[in-house]
Amino acid sequence: MTTDAQKILERLRLASSLLNDAANGVSAARIAPVRGNIRTLGEAIAAIGEVAHVLYQLHPELAPAWWSQPNPHPGVSRAYGELLLRASALEEEGDFAGAIVLYTRFVETAPPEMFRQKAEAEINRLREAASGQSEREPEQVRAAQHDDEV
Repeated sequence: MTTDAQKILERLRLASSLLNDAANGVSAARIAPVRGNIRTLGEAIAAIGEVAHVLYQLHPELAPAWWSQPNPHPGVSRAYGELLLRASALEEEGDFAGAIVLYTRFVETAPPEMFRQKAEAEINRLREAASGQSEREPEQVRAAQHDDEV
């Protein structure tokens, strides 16, 4: 039997997942201000986490196994969070190469698998974004030349 708390938690997980996807989309599409928009979405995700936390306290049987365990990598989690902020700032400035260097240096420190995978996914995303930007630049130049001709 599904309880109200279970239904709410399912909706919170879905909402969090959708907001995470939106944050990735904002980053990939470079919807300015990228950093501010991602921060706003991150705050919404954090608020969802706070509600889930309350539900887990009220209904511990619904909490995932990891919830009651301490973070096994608090230093790495903090370092990765700081990396995200620094890389986001570089990406917002259009410095994809600089952001890639930050993630690459992080991967070279041999972090736990989960963090390595996230960093490598960001490197791939940034490479795609950088190649997409370089493909758009000639189009923008042609459009500007066309405007000059008109």
